[in-house]
Amino acid sequence: MIAIELQNISKRFPGNSQPAVDNINLKVSEGEILVLLGESGSGKTTIMRLIAGIENPEFGEIKIGDITVASKSTFIPAEERKVGLVFQDYALFPHLTVARNIAFGLFGLNSDKKKERVSQMLEVVGLKGFDNRYPHQLSGGEQQRVAVARTLAPHPQAILLDEPFSNLDDSIKVQMRMELKRIINSMGITAIIVTHDIQDTFGIADRVALIRSGALIQSGKPMELYNHPVDEYVANFFGRTNIISGSRKGQYIESALGEFKMGDDNFNKICIRPEDIIARKDSDHGIKARLTEINYVGDHVILRFEVPWKESIQEILVKAHIIENWGIDDYYFLIPRKDKVHFLN
Repeated sequence: MIAIELQNISKRFPGNSQPAVDNINLKVSEGEILVLLGESGSGKTTIMRLIAGIENPEFGEIKIGDITVASKSTFIPAEERKVGLVFQDYALFPHLTVARNIAFGLFGLNSDKKKERVSQMLEVVGLKGFDNRYPHQLSGGEQQRVAVARTLAPHPQAILLDEPFSNLDDSIKVQMRMELKRIINSMGITAIIVTHDIQDTFGIADRVALIRSGALIQSGKPMELYNHPVDEYVANFFGRTNIISGSRKGQYIESALGEFKMGDDNFNKICIRPEDIIARKDSDHGIKARLTEINYVGDHVILRFEVPWKESIQEILVKAHIIENWGIDDYYFLIPRKDKVHFLN
């Protein structure tokens, strides 16, 4: 069942010639975690604000469940949309305890019911016993969980989170991604998360929508966009890659990395990730290449090779184990995994 749907949504702010959001069509299923991914200024936060009811679209329609909340003739205000919003800075009230922060949005409940719901939410987010602490007594990760608990307490239909990991130290981001995903899944709630961070996306998303200049470029599971990007922008956004120009020869494309069958499609480039190329010192097949650079990245290395191709030099990146004895200016044979080659124009 569809929890949130955007149909032909556009939004232009006064004084700007280009729309902040340009004809977005998007569906989010019940219980799904969707990540809106994009660079700063791409329009992803504006999309979230349109769903929340903080902004009103110029064109198109937004539905939450079966209810149209925004259209040419309809606008339901934010407080009536049953959508929770977690701000980037968490927006906790510094003068209220954890329990009173969580209880803040629980209208229409008596004191006992509020205490019961607060206790439930503290259990869900793993902060049992933190009732009487104040925000300044909490770590960044704990503050985030209080903000999530406060947003979930009134039983919203969906929850929206704006850059939830941006204020956290790198050392706890992995843990907090896992914890937030656990909380969201345990509640069975639909979630939309705005981020610019690829690691956030891989760590928490069921599905990702990549936004660029207000437009939806590609959506799907994170690994679908990683392995099957629709264009060079998507390929590069999702991390290091090799995009190599080639020339068509029948149903094949010839390139510096070899010849690859592409069928009847008319592509002129191949795309392959560094981890999908093997470099060997001795081999009876592969493309001969000279190692020009070694970059140590934690438990692996990124190797830069040069391959002569027609009248030019093609640079190719390879991800490899750090334990190998790699030598600058030595020659190696590069063997691509042909099943991992993706074709682009």
